[in-house]
Amino acid sequence: MILAHGVGSRTDLPVPRALALYGAGLAVIVSFLTLLLLWREPKLRGAAGGRTAAGTPRKTHDQR
Repeated sequence: MILAHGVGSRTDLPVPRALALYGAGLAVIVSFLTLLLLWREPKLRGAAGGRTAAGTPRKTHDQR
């Protein structure tokens, strides 16, 4: 049983499990398609747009 956020604690969903999973998958697909269609330009420009991840050595990113 998974206890994070109450997932797995109830087995009597008001909808069939397959329908709930299809709905969740559809929500993810729709959200990414919306981002793809509506977010056409980068939001970070200049130095802020090219920062490496925190704690990651820059040397590993520059190797080719």
